[in-house]
Amino acid sequence: MLKNILKLEGAQELSKEEKKVIKGGLACYEDGTCPKGSICEYDSWRCIRA
Repeated sequence: MLKNILKLEGAQELSKEEKKVIKGGLACYEDGTCPKGSICEYDSWRCIRA
């Protein structure tokens, strides 16, 4: 399905962080932080509730 989406005119490949969000959970920011109330789980690079 992702390949079909990328075929759309003007579509760009998803970034590493965007792919992680799709897999499940909010990805940590590039600097290793997360929104307030969450901490970054570095093994999966996802934000989890603190």
